[in-house]
Amino acid sequence: MTTIYDQYIQCTNCFKELANTVESQSCISSLFTAISIADLQKQFNEWAETVGALTPPHRPNSLDSRLAPKSAYSYSLSEILIRLKSSLTTATQLLSGDKLLTTKAERTTEPKFERHPDSDSDEASTTSSTESSRCDEADTYNSINLIISKLRLLIPTLSSQGKQTGS
Repeated sequence: MTTIYDQYIQCTNCFKELANTVESQSCISSLFTAISIADLQKQFNEWAETVGALTPPHRPNSLDSRLAPKSAYSYSLSEILIRLKSSLTTATQLLSGDKLLTTKAERTTEPKFERHPDSDSDEASTTSSTESSRCDEADTYNSINLIISKLRLLIPTLSSQGKQTGS
């Protein structure tokens, strides 16, 4: 089973890959900028430090050692981290041009073009599904932001897990 610590490392690597993509591609994105990615990663790292997710699992203060491997908390947290990693990977693919299409019907290897009636003439104008990728970009950014917000909301619960009360 993959540990929470391993998933933290994977997400951190995905953040780095996303930041590198933005820097190397000179992407024009209103949402994914070097600053916005750094802010999201900072929030993620603050969460991880607060709950002990960045501590290796063999150490007693790690989140992995405090949560039972098959507990509901461990399972739910693992699912959230999997979604974060997936969203970060999708963002990287969108910004690098590896993933442009939005609907299941459009998921082919070649971009599709749609014909829309032109309001000024009888001829139709052609638009690329690149417009749809901008919606994907916003959805992906919002997804990452929401996931990190959910993680931050779990801080009190996760921080208290495994702490012993004094008698």
